[in-house]
Amino acid sequence: AGRTRAGLEASVDRLRREVVVALGADADVLALDAEGRSELELRVRRDAVQSELGEQQEELRALDQSIGALTNDIAALERAERIAALRVEAGALEEQRSELVVEAAAASLAAAILREVTDTYEQANQPAIISGAQRLATRVAPQWGGVLVGRGAGDALEVEVIEAGGRVAATRLSTGARALLYLAFRISMAEADAQRRGVRVPLVCDDPLVHLDDARAEAAVALLHEAAEAGHQVILFTCHARTAGTAIAAGAALSTL
Repeated sequence: AGRTRAGLEASVDRLRREVVVALGADADVLALDAEGRSELELRVRRDAVQSELGEQQEELRALDQSIGALTNDIAALERAERIAALRVEAGALEEQRSELVVEAAAASLAAAILREVTDTYEQANQPAIISGAQRLATRVAPQWGGVLVGRGAGDALEVEVIEAGGRVAATRLSTGARALLYLAFRISMAEADAQRRGVRVPLVCDDPLVHLDDARAEAAVALLHEAAEAGHQVILFTCHARTAGTAIAAGAALSTL
């Protein structure tokens, strides 16, 4: 009996040491052990503590999930507020754009009216030579709205042609258009000189039609024919058969050099 008791006590001591090591020397376990409670009580207490720990961990995970959901809600609200602010800003910019479109349209219309009034005034007050050149040139190029002398870069005077897109400086015209303009000025200056002096001087032209197409060449020869009928001697030099044929058809006499 004595040996059995001693063996049991040794087993209890061994089990107590194992419990202490397993539970990490928990204060409650040590207190229970100090009170001499049984191994069964220790296991029950241990299980209760572990169960409570599991519940607390579960609650912690639930709180983490709630915090994550709240964080997402806050971010969504911030994005929604930002989107709303951007929409308000976009609306304000669209209103400003609409106002600028209206202002630009009004300014464009005013500029067009001003250009038209200016062109009309300047055409009505051009020197006689310019007016005569305009009358002659627009007969050959009816799409031109007029010919006038305006102020160019540096406030210098320059000859301009009014086209559908606005004024175009003579220096920017095509070679054929410049040739036509030059011929119109030659005839106009001869007419003005004849009115001033009372004498009609000869008009000497060196291949003035070479850069004109057939229709314009025929119309330009008609201008020279009218100048001849008005009393000017018109001498037309050319090496082109088309020019010679057009002039002969208009009544010119051919002399071969």
